[in-house]
Amino acid sequence: GGAMRISWLGDSISEGYNASGYHGFPPFQPPFAELVARHLEERFRLSVELRNHGLSGARSEYPLACLEKWSGDCPDLQVIAFGMNDFAVLDNAEKYLANIREIVRIVQSASPETEFLLIASMSGNPKWNNTPLEKAEEFSLALRRFAAGAGEHVAFADLFSLWQRLLKRKTFMDLTGNGVNHPNDF
Repeated sequence: GGAMRISWLGDSISEGYNASGYHGFPPFQPPFAELVARHLEERFRLSVELRNHGLSGARSEYPLACLEKWSGDCPDLQVIAFGMNDFAVLDNAEKYLANIREIVRIVQSASPETEFLLIASMSGNPKWNNTPLEKAEEFSLALRRFAAGAGEHVAFADLFSLWQRLLKRKTFMDLTGNGVNHPNDF
């Protein structure tokens, strides 16, 4: 019967790309962030305010360049869902993790009670040079290690490993809306 605020930072997947509802065609499935908010509302009988700051093409440094857009959210839950665009351009996960750490620090300084969900990105199409599988795995493992050492207020959602399990039974083209780096909802 309570209320909660979720602040969501991420890339095009977080924004909603390739969710049928985002593009306005059947079956009108909402984007990922909205699905999470709806599930929490139904499961825990909460009123959830979602502030989705997902942006197509965004990398982990993006929130640090536009603090005014999100740093005052003071959420109960801060979701951080970057990776795909980072491992496409960064040599290793070090700068990525530095950005994630700084985002967490900024949120905690304004809202010490905030809890965090760090999401490891799915992998991109293995035939696309911009999303090498080994980089996706490296970034996922680095984020897992960071979350494990960050305290009880930080949880880790391993979409990378889940995606790899799905790919054992389905083709990449079956699971994506654009054939490159956006999951679909079918």
